[in-house]
Amino acid sequence: MVYKGMIQVNGTWIPTPATFEYSTEDRDTEGFETTDGTVHRHRVGKRGKLTCSWDIVPDTQEYYDFFRLLDNLPEFFPVSFPYPDGTRKTLQMYRGNPLSASMRSYWNEGSKKISKWKDTKCNFIEQYARKY
Repeated sequence: MVYKGMIQVNGTWIPTPATFEYSTEDRDTEGFETTDGTVHRHRVGKRGKLTCSWDIVPDTQEYYDFFRLLDNLPEFFPVSFPYPDGTRKTLQMYRGNPLSASMRSYWNEGSKKISKWKDTKCNFIEQYARKY
């Protein structure tokens, strides 16, 4: 797959997602709530998360290669993407659960067609919590 686009995963440009959401999540240790309802936190950092979904034409070699790429990523890998501050970031990430695809239809008359897939979705989550 050769895309010069929005996201590069483990050195490979991937199709531009139909939906793309970036969020940061606080990382806490020893958080607790006292009996008066006050929340106490020890915030130690933040972790970035990309939530993506794709509307790729199903039942093409491109789709199968793309799904295989997502399904066989190493434990941790670099992801380069547009960051909300107007820059591009490259973060060391892992693929969060689940990697999913919805089956649109299934037809098997003499094995002429097996399935049609749509709505591939996955998350990429930053490996290390960055300090504030």
